[in-house]
Amino acid sequence: MKKLLVARDVAKLARWHVVTVYKKSAAGEIPGRTKLGGPLQFRESEVEKWLDKAEDNAAGRTRKEKGIGSDFDDSTIFTGPLPEGTRS
Repeated sequence: MKKLLVARDVAKLARWHVVTVYKKSAAGEIPGRTKLGGPLQFRESEVEKWLDKAEDNAAGRTRKEKGIGSDFDDSTIFTGPLPEGTRS
């Protein structure tokens, strides 16, 4: 069985807010969408391919080659206060 990702997982991979994932999904902008009686889910393989294609990379390296992928580490997310003069 293929691995499925929930919206939060896709948000981590794309480095987006989860609300952005829901909006883009509703607009048909994210492939692999499926809803089988539960939460909105996405086929991991299709999301990975889509993100690889969408990434602007002059060197031609894939996300996996750069160390960005399914094993995204939550500890790299900035959780401190925002700099003065920025909006949340």
